[in-house]
Amino acid sequence: MADQSAAERLGIATADEIGIDTLAERLCREAVEQRACVMTPPFVGAWTNMPAWQEAADV
Repeated sequence: MADQSAAERLGIATADEIGIDTLAERLCREAVEQRACVMTPPFVGAWTNMPAWQEAADV
């Protein structure tokens, strides 16, 4: 079961129907042919530099 995709586990499609080896290429080709705008899910990240604890305590 660990080797199954979510689509297979949910009964949406079989591995043969998905064709994972060519999926990215097919999706890219279809997007270009349709002149589609493809957006990824939003990913948010952040970072900061924190002063050493003693320096922060003097503020």
